[in-house]
Parts: sequence; structure tokens; C-alpha cells
Amino acid sequence: MTKKHIVGVVVMCVVMGFSVVSYQIVWFPDVYKTEKRVVASLVTTSGEEIVVRQWWNRVDFYSIELEHTGPFGKRCCLIDADSSKWWTCNLKVGVSKLDIIHNGIIVGEYDLASSKLTRANGVEVMAQ
Repeated sequence: MTKKHIVGVVVMCVVMGFSVVSYQIVWFPDVYKTEKRVVASLVTTSGEEIVVRQWWNRVDFYSIELEHTGPFGKRCCLIDADSSKWWTCNLKVGVSKLDIIHNGIIVGEYDLASSKLTRANGVEVMAQ
């Protein structure tokens, strides 16, 4: 092998290594896009709309918020400010509560009447 080949192989290995590490942190297209991406949405039988959005916070991880629109107007609360990439999540509506499910795990429970989110770790957040 010539010196050019060795340098080429080393550069290729460094680039591939960086790509693998970066893929675990942020999805490359998100570096260039700044919009919030909808990962789940639904409309309740009473006409209230629930939307879960995610965006790369331009620092290290993803932020995920829940937006609740109803007769009172629009309210938002942060589900997670330090998350990995979500491609999708499920929303399961109960009588007065909504479960936010990611990868089969309930990551939060949102009370539709009080607009309070209870995260999986027990922390409660009021939608603003």
C-alpha cells in the first residue's frame, strides 16, 4: 500500500467513526432543519387537539413538547428536554387522561382537565 492509500483509509475510518457516534446523538437532516416535527397527534371526541412535537435543541439532544388545543386556547408543556430521537409515539386516551407511550413505555400521563403532565419519574408540569 502506498502512503496515499493509508491516509485515505485513515480518513475514511475517522469519518465513519464520527458518523456512527453522531448518529447516536442527532439525526443528520435535523442539523439543517429547525422546524418542530410532529411525532404524534389526535383529536378527542370533544374536539380537543393533542400534538406531540420534537426538535433538535441545537446543543446536544432533542426536546419534546405536548401541545393541547381546546376551548381554553392553546397550552404547551415540555415532556423531555434531553431526549434521544423519537420517530413516533402513541397517544392513548382514557376517560380524563392521556398516556404518552414511546417504545412501549409510558413516558408521561397528561390530565386533559387540569392540563397537568406527570412524567414517568413523577415530576409534575403544568401546561402553560
